[in-house]
Amino acid sequence: MGPLRALLPPVTLPGGTEDRMGDVPALGRHTGALPRAVGMTDDGVAALRRDGVAA
Repeated sequence: MGPLRALLPPVTLPGGTEDRMGDVPALGRHTGALPRAVGMTDDGVAALRRDGVAA
């Protein structure tokens, strides 16, 4: 897909340590974390990927 660019936040809050947002995560990077956090098994996550529901 290639690099993605994003805008900086429109406001700056006191105490902020960075003036730049982090990089956009790669497609599918967090696919398994959220379903597992709500109780889905590894087999369930694999089925989502196999069926094209998730990256």
